[in-house]
Amino acid sequence: LKIRCPKGRVGSNPTLGTNDEQVTASWWKSMAKKNGGWLMNRRLEQNAARLRAARAKLALADEQLAALEDEASNQELRAIVSETPDSAFEFRQASAHAAAMRRHRDDLRREVVDLEARQDHLLDKLSAARVNGGE
Repeated sequence: LKIRCPKGRVGSNPTLGTNDEQVTASWWKSMAKKNGGWLMNRRLEQNAARLRAARAKLALADEQLAALEDEASNQELRAIVSETPDSAFEFRQASAHAAAMRRHRDDLRREVVDLEARQDHLLDKLSAARVNGGE
């Protein structure tokens, strides 16, 4: 049984036949209309948090890559001096690890660039909305 509101609206639970996605979508649309920049500010905050995390990961990957490349150079020198199959194998392993970290670092760099572009886009949209909204 559903108790109806005196003004003919239903309570906080949606009526039968309404799915959660419809309710959520309509709520977001109404909030975006009512609050204008609220949703845009929320997206900016989320993007900024992702950007900070991506930059921190990139800095860590840069440090790890430097250490792995240094280890690969040491292993290469050992392989040249000792000329044993084991030292050559260790050099190949160290080089492979450094190459994998380099690919990871490049992926992180692309992620940072993408997040910066998204942030610029959101800031442009927010400033345009403020100009058009008269704020």
